[in-house]
Amino acid sequence: TDPYLAFWFAVLREDADLVEGGQGRAVQQRVRERWQAHLGRVFQEAAREHVVRLVGSGELPAQMTVGRWWRDELAEVEVLAPEQNNSAKSNALTLHSPLYVKQAANGFRYVNGTPADCVHIALTGLLGYRPDLVVSGINDGANMGDDTIYSGTVGAAMEAYLFGIPAIAFSQTEK
Repeated sequence: TDPYLAFWFAVLREDADLVEGGQGRAVQQRVRERWQAHLGRVFQEAAREHVVRLVGSGELPAQMTVGRWWRDELAEVEVLAPEQNNSAKSNALTLHSPLYVKQAANGFRYVNGTPADCVHIALTGLLGYRPDLVVSGINDGANMGDDTIYSGTVGAAMEAYLFGIPAIAFSQTEK
């Protein structure tokens, strides 16, 4: 199903008369709030489909599942993210500065480095095991065409690929 068409039927259809009558600003805030929730479901479904394909091809163990927001008793989810925005970092690794891993109040961990640093640190000892899948993103902005060469989001997925681990990078153009 096309995610934009699904968004139209799930959100915009009830306000279609206002939008078509030129009163789009009247529903703009509600649409923005609903778009975030809708995009989360689209992201989850895209990731689920990717995992299903990987399971079907034998690249992931058959017991691997993706539940609501990736939380499930059969799937352990680790979050390791850059401390700050790292746009256009590609697959750069930090070599001449110390890197620190810290833990946020919600249990997620973050690194004072690049997206590729996060994956590299996770895979070379922080996790203590080899993950089944690396998910990078969600990047704020499109990564299309030549942009993928410079993308830190794509660079993190490429770092996992270089370690032989299936990976996927997600981007969005609007919040």
